[in-house]
Amino acid sequence: MTPRRPGLAVTTAVALGLLLTGCGAEGGSPATHHRTDVATSTATAVPSTASSSAPVPSGGTTVTTGPSGAPGTGSTTVAPAAPARTSAVPAGASAPSSTAAAATRTVDDGSRTLRIPVLGVNAPVTGCATEDNTVTPPSDIGAVCRWTGSPDFGATRGTTIVVGHSTRSDATVGALEYVRELKTGDTVTVAGQAWRVVEVLPGVDKHSLPAWIVDRAGPRQLGLVTCETTSRTRNDLARLVPVG
Repeated sequence: MTPRRPGLAVTTAVALGLLLTGCGAEGGSPATHHRTDVATSTATAVPSTASSSAPVPSGGTTVTTGPSGAPGTGSTTVAPAAPARTSAVPAGASAPSSTAAAATRTVDDGSRTLRIPVLGVNAPVTGCATEDNTVTPPSDIGAVCRWTGSPDFGATRGTTIVVGHSTRSDATVGALEYVRELKTGDTVTVAGQAWRVVEVLPGVDKHSLPAWIVDRAGPRQLGLVTCETTSRTRNDLARLVPVG
């Protein structure tokens, strides 16, 4: 039997909790202080996919419904978005009309990209459902996913949860590797909405996560969740509220 890839476990005790049971290899703690104040930054944007030198796992993440009450139905496969293809127009042939191109082009409305300017993050967003009480981050370490057990990006109440890897290595950085370096007031954008950081919780015991992680009816919020980079038993969290 193929061993299960470590992922984000979902349990029910007093309240449902998200547990990152380990994402990335064992290893030492990477260097800190990776944030760049946007007002003085001259660095170029980080690509939305992991570096070609990073050991990105192959294939997608298959997710299936869990026990009664788990989100989603049936099963589906979540894979990183394929790169856009371009092709030259053969000699003598006419280029497709702008109307035809617009009809077939997939427009990125922002829902598929998470941007954290101060950390240089520009990550594709997929979806991750629950399988046997486990949610696994995307196979692409440079991507993130919205946990489908949380409200979608268009919701008006509750906390939307975005999950991403940390790898414990500066050479192969996960999309949410440095969430702990966010500060109150930093901004994040996703799905055409800007969000403001109001709380950063590094190294939270995965069995004692705050109630807002699974709040579907309270104030509108966004939660970023990833592994704590020096431990398999703790999570780094950031809580954000809408701007405007």
